[in-house]
Amino acid sequence: MSTLLVIAGMIKIAIIFVAALALLVLVHEAGHFMVAKIVGMRVDEFGIGFPPRALTIGRWGDTAYTLNWLPLGGFVRIYGEDGGVEENGAHTAPPKAFTAKSSLAQALVLVAGVTMNIVLAWVCILGALTLGTPSMLAVDRVLPHSPAAQAGLEPGDVITQARGGAVSWSGADPTTFAHFISNDTSAPIQLSIVRAGEHRVLTITPSQNIIPSAPTHYAIGVETVVSGAAPIAFSKAFERSFSVTWQVTAASAGSLVHFFGKALTFSANLTNVAGPIGIAGIVGNAPASGPGYFLFILALISINLAIINLIPIPALDGGRLLFVVVEALTRRKIPPRFAQTANTIGLAFIIGLVLIVSVHDVFRLLG
Repeated sequence: MSTLLVIAGMIKIAIIFVAALALLVLVHEAGHFMVAKIVGMRVDEFGIGFPPRALTIGRWGDTAYTLNWLPLGGFVRIYGEDGGVEENGAHTAPPKAFTAKSSLAQALVLVAGVTMNIVLAWVCILGALTLGTPSMLAVDRVLPHSPAAQAGLEPGDVITQARGGAVSWSGADPTTFAHFISNDTSAPIQLSIVRAGEHRVLTITPSQNIIPSAPTHYAIGVETVVSGAAPIAFSKAFERSFSVTWQVTAASAGSLVHFFGKALTFSANLTNVAGPIGIAGIVGNAPASGPGYFLFILALISINLAIINLIPIPALDGGRLLFVVVEALTRRKIPPRFAQTANTIGLAFIIGLVLIVSVHDVFRLLG
């Protein structure tokens, strides 16, 4: 029976994660789609899910609307977006092709996706402020030279989950958290935290002689407090939502730029990064903490998706935007073959990074 409950829980988490991811990607692609139409580009396909194609819902104007088998978001296929269009044996740029439009029009289409993700994040944060968020366990103080300090735990970190072997803890009660730590003897604990809008996982090994009054108890050396946000009036939430969105975006951007900068030199520390599997667990469990908390988590992921897409790596919107800027400054078109090769390398780098982080997620779960 317990095995069935675990399987049911995993299926529930997977469904919630796929639905959330699909929403985030569809909103992103809808931004590309709308602006491409506005500036006069021909959009050949708006796909829900990723190929292979399951069926064509219909065709309106130049655009085919399709359903695809992989339910992980969607895509927009713009005519001529990968370079000159082959017609009559020569590369040309018909009037409605992506490359036929001005550099400004191309840039607007490319940034429209990330703009929509930021708008979605703002809507989610507005909803979270209006609904309120549940109580959370936050780190108030970290003892110097303690296991927590050595693992990198900092004041202000929000503890969302603790896992030791097959046993886990979640909630906002300092007493039950301390009890979980003390009962786990000296086995390493995976601590899921949120810091400046970024999800991290720290490995901490409890030890004795941390608490002077109870030297035989296992502890990690932190003092925790309960924090949360009560619901506020819509008018006040509307006013605050802009500053909160900006603060979370700025903090997330700093963390992600630092991480990708290290990843490019193969010196990134992946132990504190939650990959797709870790994020799936966070998103899948978030609804249990209330709609306000779920909306806030969705906003964090939407902001991170926007920022990641702006990083100037080929295959991402930021890489394609870089090509547009280079072409505008040099007044020369980048050869399609070069662009396609660069996009392939960029995509391989991204897929490799996702696989590496996913492996770390699996090892953390196996403990």
